[in-house]
Amino acid sequence: MAICGGDGFMVNSREMETVVRLKLDLMVLILRDDAYGMIKLKQANMGFDDF
Repeated sequence: MAICGGDGFMVNSREMETVVRLKLDLMVLILRDDAYGMIKLKQANMGFDDF
């Protein structure tokens, strides 16, 4: 089982191809907070509004 936030899944979703190709059993729990935290933080650090 993999537990990740929306950011982590978005950045690493390409790894699902490996899971399918190797026929692995995997459950992914995505924690939803309605914000991409890393992107939001980067926007704030650069002086951009959150959108």
